[in-house]
Amino acid sequence: MKLKIIFVAGPSGSGKSTFADLLKATFPADACDVVRLDDYYREHDDPLETHNYDVPEAYDFDQLVRDLQALRNGETTPRIHWDFREKKRLVSDVPLPENDSVRVIVVEGLMALCVEEARRLADLKVFIDLEPEIGIIRRLSRDFEKKDRPGDPLDQFKRIERDVIPGNYKHVLPSRQFADLVVYNGEYKNLVGAARMIADAYSGGDA
Repeated sequence: MKLKIIFVAGPSGSGKSTFADLLKATFPADACDVVRLDDYYREHDDPLETHNYDVPEAYDFDQLVRDLQALRNGETTPRIHWDFREKKRLVSDVPLPENDSVRVIVVEGLMALCVEEARRLADLKVFIDLEPEIGIIRRLSRDFEKKDRPGDPLDQFKRIERDVIPGNYKHVLPSRQFADLVVYNGEYKNLVGAARMIADAYSGGDA
């Protein structure tokens, strides 16, 4: 069976990661693997409090395209992980895909639909929609809880105002036009229903 690639995008805090994990859990066991676009940040030497992660240029889409093309060709690639403290990509011990049974790859991330070369590789493009203001509140709550993101909490608010909000309106929200499916994340059951629909369509009803 040809490998299927699903892109999941949406504004900050909309529930992209939650939906990607839900998709993986809804597919038959070991049939789906998830790629986090955040792991493809470009390495940099900027101070964390000034570097803008909320623009397409912050990501190494060339590497993502190469990795997805390799997966399409039946190859495995190193699985990378972005380290916010070191500001560089690390290589995981777990390859991509994680096993030979994987037939669906979910790529989730803020800018997943922003670059045409990457977007062309997707068999299905999903946009998780949510009012940006609610997403910002969710993002702040999430970032304060994470231990791998150093910095003064005040810097989080500054980044939201300086980078996140403009990035949402300039890049993320306009990419909604490229989606094949838009899922409004007002209630968790909306994500569950969409995940079930996609899994049924891509697994022959065996999910």
